[in-house]
Amino acid sequence: MKIPRLNSVVEVRFVDHVENSEDIASVILYGKLIKKTKTHIVVETWGNPDPEMQKKFSENDVTKYAIIKKTITEIYQLKRVSEKK
Repeated sequence: MKIPRLNSVVEVRFVDHVENSEDIASVILYGKLIKKTKTHIVVETWGNPDPEMQKKFSENDVTKYAIIKKTITEIYQLKRVSEKK
């Protein structure tokens, strides 16, 4: 599976655990791909588009999810849509 380039906005479909259940859950996560390793990716789902402003407000105001690559069933790079004026 090809993982999109860093800083891409992505839709990640993966399987996750379910507490107190014998089943697993199919999950969809949307966000910015901020890290890729051999075993996992990291997606940021809440952040400031300006890195300097993000530092000003605090790195604690960012939600990040690490997802093991083997659990990913599909990943899509999303494209920006803008209106022409």
